[in-house]
Amino acid sequence: MRIRDKPQRYPILHIPYDRELTMSYRVFKGMQVRANFFAMPILLRLMTGHALVCVILFVVSVLPYDSYGIDGRQVSQAEWWSSGVGPLVSLIGLLGFAAGWSFLKKKRYARELYLAFLTAGLVVPYPFMGEAWFSVIGIFIVIAAGFYLFKNGAVASYFENIAGEPSAG
Repeated sequence: MRIRDKPQRYPILHIPYDRELTMSYRVFKGMQVRANFFAMPILLRLMTGHALVCVILFVVSVLPYDSYGIDGRQVSQAEWWSSGVGPLVSLIGLLGFAAGWSFLKKKRYARELYLAFLTAGLVVPYPFMGEAWFSVIGIFIVIAAGFYLFKNGAVASYFENIAGEPSAG
């Protein structure tokens, strides 16, 4: 192997010489995500934004904090996690972010993931809190979101050419 065949590196940072190619690919992918966002119907954009913002639930739940105020009662972080609320809130935050990002990337499982996110946030917790009535309302919201995501023509056309699937034709 000749010396010229080896990839050239910057002397201190050891970054491959083809960094410009890698950066332009990342910029292209970012532009594609942005284009996908603006190609969405307006309600789907709202759902995507809602899902992406819910990562704040994960961040707030995981960061060390002295205590949380819940219904005027101070709850320590140990209580937060031992009661099961911390893991559930963290799961909801991660599911929301994953659902929003998969909407942007047009993944084939994005709609199901968003419905799982809504179910985890609007249906699952309420029977454990003794408020089963709110679970019924949550079920109706999840069903309405499911009809919108799977039966609406604009949403179906957005997900028509899903990444990773061969195109017909």
